[in-house]
This record gives sequence, structure tokens and C-alpha cells, in this order.
Amino acid sequence: MKTKVLIIILALTLLPTVVSARQKDNKIPDARIDAIIREFRSYDGVISMSFGPFVLSMGRSALRIAGNVSETDKHEMDLIRHISRGVKRVSLVVCEDCEQRICDRLIRRLDRALSGCEPLLEVREDGMVVRVHGIASANGRKIKDLLLFVGDPSEPVLIRLKGNIDVQEVMDLILDYAA
Repeated sequence: MKTKVLIIILALTLLPTVVSARQKDNKIPDARIDAIIREFRSYDGVISMSFGPFVLSMGRSALRIAGNVSETDKHEMDLIRHISRGVKRVSLVVCEDCEQRICDRLIRRLDRALSGCEPLLEVREDGMVVRVHGIASANGRKIKDLLLFVGDPSEPVLIRLKGNIDVQEVMDLILDYAA
């Protein structure tokens, strides 16, 4: 699990450079990704959910009024709350305690759905693939649509963020987390 987190951190650390270098019209296929998220809600052992603006604002409020936390945790919570203001929708699919055939199906479905999209970044290690797809603003400072797919054969993860996310704020959070 620690290796997976380090690969994700590495992938997101390189993201601003790649976003500004590759501005191709590779839209993420909204309908196909939404269909995958809906389909995997019905499988046992799969966590599949989407949050809209109302739930996200409640989460930001909960972070703001959190009780007794250390100064380090408070700082990280403030950064997350600040970044999340640009996020309008979060979708998540995690195959946690499910059969291998379901994990394989998720990987195949996402590979097929994203076959026409060039990833902004792809990192491979020991059979695991982390791909970052996204649409950035013209100047590369904001991310409009970000899809992170961790193709781990035993526990694939799909995270999708839609909104107007500041790349520098994401970098600050990653660098803070990595330190």
C-alpha cells in the first residue's frame, strides 16, 4: 500500500509539468466513465460513490469545525479545505474486498473507455499502472477534469475530480504531505 501511495505522489508531483507540455484535445468520455461508476455500485466488495457540491460543502464545514486536532493536522485540513473549493464533483470506485474477476473487469472497462485518450502521465511499477488523464485550462494553472486510475491488479482505484482546481495548491498539498 505504501508503494501505491508513493507512486501516486510521484505522478501528481510531475503533473503540472506534463499538463503544460501536453495540451491535446483528449476529452475524458464522461458518459462512459459515469456508466462504469454506476455499474460497479452493484458489485459486492466495491466502493463506488459520487459527491456533488452540497456534500462537498458539508465536508469543508466539518473540516473547519473539527475539534481537538494537532497543529500539523489542522494545517493539512486547511489545505484540503482550500483546494476542495475548486472541486465541484468527486467520483470514486475502489475494488477493496471483491473477487479478482471484478477487479479485472474494472481494469478492462477503464482501459477500453480511456483507449482514445492520451494520458497526461503514466507510471508503471511491478504490474501496477498509475495513469492521470485530465483537461487543463489554456494556461495550465487550473485543472477542469482530472481522472486518476491506479490499475493495481489486486485493488484497482478510480478517482475523478471535476471543477476548477488550482494546480499550485495541489502541488503545495502534495509537497506538504511528502515532507
